[in-house]
Amino acid sequence: MRQQLCLFKVLMNALVMILTLVVCWMVLGTTPLCEYDCLRTVGPGNCKEVVTGAQQENPNCLGIYACHPAPGEQKDFRHVILDDGPCRTSTGKFHLQHITTIEWDTDNDGKRDTICNALHSCP
Repeated sequence: MRQQLCLFKVLMNALVMILTLVVCWMVLGTTPLCEYDCLRTVGPGNCKEVVTGAQQENPNCLGIYACHPAPGEQKDFRHVILDDGPCRTSTGKFHLQHITTIEWDTDNDGKRDTICNALHSCP
């Protein structure tokens, strides 16, 4: 009886370990969904007042290419591709996540006061 109980514990521990490995593999192996949004990271401007679609950059791109406040003057423009691997679109395609960052002087005083980030994805 004692040997059967010991064998049962060993089998249960092995089962728990296998299930843990399977769950970890599924979580780590799942490609995240692409993010599409217009975010204001700094300042008073409403970055969603003017939004340009990513198709302007490439017809195969999805999401928001640029977003910025309606008034003011653009001071800086940066476009980067995130290097943390591909993301999955709602149609199941794999893209790379891009971020376009635009800095604005919304009150025309010569100082940058609003920063907008546009998230989109491209093949």
